[in-house]
Amino acid sequence: MELRIKTLGPNTLVVEQAAATNSSATDIGKVVASQVAWGGRPWKTHVESALRELEAQRPIRGSRVLDIGTRHGEMAMLFAMLGAKVTGIDINQEPLEGARRTAESLGLTSQVEFLKYDGDLDIFPDESFDVVFTKSVLVLVPHMQQFLQQISAKLRPGGQIVFIENGKGNWLLHALRWLRHRRWNYSAANFFTRREIDWVRQAFKIRRASHTWFPPIFLFVGSRREPLPHES
Repeated sequence: MELRIKTLGPNTLVVEQAAATNSSATDIGKVVASQVAWGGRPWKTHVESALRELEAQRPIRGSRVLDIGTRHGEMAMLFAMLGAKVTGIDINQEPLEGARRTAESLGLTSQVEFLKYDGDLDIFPDESFDVVFTKSVLVLVPHMQQFLQQISAKLRPGGQIVFIENGKGNWLLHALRWLRHRRWNYSAANFFTRREIDWVRQAFKIRRASHTWFPPIFLFVGSRREPLPHES
């Protein structure tokens, strides 16, 4: 099954899914969302690549998806429009209220829920999700290695991950980021370097890893590492 994403404007996407029985494409909805306006074309490219990779492994429709750091819920609603059952979580309550209103206006309340959490994924039972998605979230997690292990535990056997995260970049980019994000503790961010890349590869079986140089963005698509027979 093929997915196609068209950009109609800076804040509007159309997601098309090829019908299973013929080659025609069915427009399954317009996502009026700023989520794939993050950073412009590089972010859209990574999202499209991730959706294609996920769909090639298992249909998104019917999957249980966890969107960590969902903020206003744009990616959660995009997954919902593709037929997934989605839980979006965030440590801040305010954006979740807006996300719920948007989901209601789009008729997605049966497909997506939004929950406030405190940063601990153990609010969910182990093996609860088929897909876990993050975008610019892992860079803000204080104990990333432990958090990656929590993500792995929440995935079902064969479960998939999609991480789209910010790379470190050069001094000029750091200066621009500092000016843009002065309201939060920029110095505590773990922008991806070789160390963080290795942590992700150790925690998951990575099928696809790609990046752009400017802005520095890393995409990881992979799956849960299944225990060896003597470990189970």
